[in-house]
Amino acid sequence: MKPHELDLLHGHLNGTLSEADFGGLQALLRASAEARRTLRALATVDAKLQSLGSLNTMPTQLLVMPAPSRARPLYQWLAWSSMAAAAACVALALMGTLSTHVKPSPSRPDLAAEIRSSQNAIGRLSVKPPSLFPVWASPTAALLDQPRIPQ
Repeated sequence: MKPHELDLLHGHLNGTLSEADFGGLQALLRASAEARRTLRALATVDAKLQSLGSLNTMPTQLLVMPAPSRARPLYQWLAWSSMAAAAACVALALMGTLSTHVKPSPSRPDLAAEIRSSQNAIGRLSVKPPSLFPVWASPTAALLDQPRIPQ
């Protein structure tokens, strides 16, 4: 059936058909067996729904959701801020542990090993400058030597 024909059937059941549309509905029902079957089925459903509605004498109660309370925004803010602080601590801890476990790459050598090798190279290259004084007569030798306890 076409939507216009269904509108005529529903309009008849609702009681909203005009005189001209009612004439069109009668012509449709005379010509189409499918339209008669559909009208009969819709009329049966309509009658059953009306009888069920008349049997139900209990008042219908609608569920009403309570309005959201504005009394707890501080608690909600504290809850979210503590969660954010905990997440930030976890992120910082992960970044700290990941940065200590990064293996050196050729583009980024191990800094401690680089310092040790530099110190060793400096130690090998350092030579004591010649002194004009003998070691026992050096003015700074007495300051550098360990104190001696006389016996």
